[in-house]
Amino acid sequence: MKKGVNVFCQGIRWLPGRNSNISFWNDKWLNQGPVRQLIQGPLPLASEEDKIKDMVTSVGWNWAKIPFELPLCIKKEIQATPFALIGTSLDRLIWMGSRDGEFDLKSAYRQTAELGTPRQFHGNIGVKDRLVAREMVMDLACPLCHSEDETIAHALRDCPVSMQTWNDIGVSAGSNNFFSQNLHTWLAENCTVERGYARCAILWKVLDPFAVWLIWENRNQVVFKSKNSNLNLAKDIIQRSREFFFCAFFPKVATNWIVKHIRWERPTSGWVKLNTDGSSLGNPGMAGSGGVIRDEEGNWLVGFARNIGITTSFQAELWGLRDGLTLCVEHNFSAVEVELDARVVLDVIASLVCSNSLITSLVDDCKQLASRISWIRFNHCYREANRSADKLARMGAVQQRPFIIFLSLPVGFINIFESELIGETIARACPESVVSI
Repeated sequence: MKKGVNVFCQGIRWLPGRNSNISFWNDKWLNQGPVRQLIQGPLPLASEEDKIKDMVTSVGWNWAKIPFELPLCIKKEIQATPFALIGTSLDRLIWMGSRDGEFDLKSAYRQTAELGTPRQFHGNIGVKDRLVAREMVMDLACPLCHSEDETIAHALRDCPVSMQTWNDIGVSAGSNNFFSQNLHTWLAENCTVERGYARCAILWKVLDPFAVWLIWENRNQVVFKSKNSNLNLAKDIIQRSREFFFCAFFPKVATNWIVKHIRWERPTSGWVKLNTDGSSLGNPGMAGSGGVIRDEEGNWLVGFARNIGITTSFQAELWGLRDGLTLCVEHNFSAVEVELDARVVLDVIASLVCSNSLITSLVDDCKQLASRISWIRFNHCYREANRSADKLARMGAVQQRPFIIFLSLPVGFINIFESELIGETIARACPESVVSI
C-alpha cells in the first residue's frame, strides 16, 4: 500500500460543493492542477485567500472576481465544473482516473503504466554514460558485467545479466532483431506490438514494459543496496504482467453480431419525449450538450444547446439531461419519456447512492427534477435513434453563447428532423443478445 501512495495522491483532486471552502488558487480542484501553478506572474494579495464560494453566483462563475484574464484552457475547465442547482453537496475528494470519481484498481494500474517507460525515451535514466556526460561520475564501466560501457540499451537489454533475464522470459538471440535494434525502435516496437506471449495468455506489449522496469529496478537493488540479483526475476515479470493484464484489459469474449434497423420512435399518446446527448471533442475536450422535446406526433416543442467548457463526454451527457429535465419542469410537462444513448448515465440515475463522485451535483439535480414530473420513464436508445440531440450537442460544443433555447426547428435541422419524423431506419450491427432498442 505504501508503494501506491504516490500514484493515489497524483490521481485525486477536490470536488467543490455548495459554499465551498476550497482555495480557488492553491488547492487542486482542476484536473490540470492548482490554478496558481497553471499561471505565471504575481497574484494580488487580496486574492490569495479567495475561496471557490467567493467566485460563484447562483447562475455561474463570477469572472469579474478574477483579477486578470485566465488562459482559455483553464477558463473552460473551470466553466465545466458543475454546481448543484437544487440539491446540496459538500467538498469531497474524488479519483480523476475513472468516469464517476470513484477509485478503481483498473485506472490506477493504467496510471502506473503511463508513468513507467517515457523516461527511457528521453534518455533520463541515470546510467553511467548519462552521468559521465553530466560530470557526475568518471567511470563508464557497467557495474554488473564490468566489460562494456553502461548505456541505457546495455542496462536494459545488452548486459549479460539483463540478456539472461530476457532469455529466461523466452526471447532468443534471433528473435526479430530483438538484441540488435536501436534503443528507440526497440522500446517503441515491443511496447506496442499486438502479438501474444507464448507462455501465458497476455500480450507482449504488456509484458515488455514490466520487463524493462523490473530489470532496471533489479539493477538498482544490486548496485545501490548491495542486494543479490533476483534469481526469480523472469518469473516475477511474468506474474506482474499477468496481474496487470487481467486487471486492466479484461479481454473481451467473442460476440455474435446481427443487423438491426434503428429509428426514432414517437412517444406514447399523451406523453412527450425528451432526447438528450453530450459531445466532447477530445474526451476530455471542448464539450457541449443538447436535446429536444417532441410531442406524440413528433412535433418540435422545444430544444436547447449548451457550451459546457472542457470536460468528458460522460459529464456532458449529464449536463444535457439536467438541462432537458429542467425545461420539462419549466414547461409543466407531466408525462415524459426520456431517451438517451449513454447507458452509463441511465445506470447512475437508477442507482440509489452516488457518493464521492465528480458527477454528484449533476446526478442529484437530475433526480430532484425527475421527481417533480408526475410520470417519467428513462430508456436507452442507439445513437442512430438520437441524431437530433446529437447534432444539438455538437452545435453546443462550438457555439459562442453558453446556452441557447430553440422554440422552433433550428436552421440546418430539417433533414435530420424529417427523417426521424417519418420513421426512416438506419442499419446497425448489434450484439445478438440485444433484442430491443
